[in-house]
Amino acid sequence: MKKKPRVVIDKRFTIVHHKLQIVLHGFQTEDIHEFRTEIKKLKAFLKLFRTKKRHSGTLKITKKLNRIYKHLGYLRVIQLQEQNIRTIVKDMEIETPATCHIIRAMERALLIKTGNLIRNNKSIKKDKACIVRNIPGKFSKRSIVQFAHRVSDILKRMVSRVEIDDESMHYIRKRMKDLQYNWPYIKQIMHNGSIAWLLKKNKIRVITDLIGDFHDSCVMLDLLYQQLTLFALGMDERMILMNVWNKWHTHKEILRQKIYSAITKPA
Repeated sequence: MKKKPRVVIDKRFTIVHHKLQIVLHGFQTEDIHEFRTEIKKLKAFLKLFRTKKRHSGTLKITKKLNRIYKHLGYLRVIQLQEQNIRTIVKDMEIETPATCHIIRAMERALLIKTGNLIRNNKSIKKDKACIVRNIPGKFSKRSIVQFAHRVSDILKRMVSRVEIDDESMHYIRKRMKDLQYNWPYIKQIMHNGSIAWLLKKNKIRVITDLIGDFHDSCVMLDLLYQQLTLFALGMDERMILMNVWNKWHTHKEILRQKIYSAITKPA
């Protein structure tokens, strides 16, 4: 038997608050990832009820909490970038580039800003109270079916393209994550349709993991490109970073082909 929506919301916000406190104690990359995952689960759950116009504006987290979510996302990218650059140069047995020190300075500044934002944020209780006040008291089969069909139709259009650009890849992942996080509520209605072969629980997990790695590569390549074009770099430093860029770009294209294979309908 499914728990009532308000019970689910109460549990979700309890976990979000707990994960945020863990982040605040150390800003570890994995802790940040876990907090952001809980926010994504909360957002996905709320979409089950936003089929009616009157719920479109009230069943969302506040801008302040979303700002923390985005700041921590950018911080995680910076942390991953530094870690990956250090790993590559270690494997190449060359000196750590000075860019890592610039990245570390960016990370420290963002840590202070995000830490203050979290400490001064009192919106979690307000978010919870607002959502509990506006969310229906029980699940609606009609709204769940509408949600599942709407997301399925979007994915059908996206995966049928001959070529899928980087931004569309990320969009596909977000919509698949909506399905994955809401699977207990929609699994009974996901067995029909022209892309039923794609919308299987294990298939969705494999594809979202691949596109998650792909998106991380895209973001880190964009950030590295900015550093290559905006920073005053010596020739040796530039050569090192170009080598890193080439390795990441190759990895990104390998992931792209794996994603294409995963979303292609079997013969």
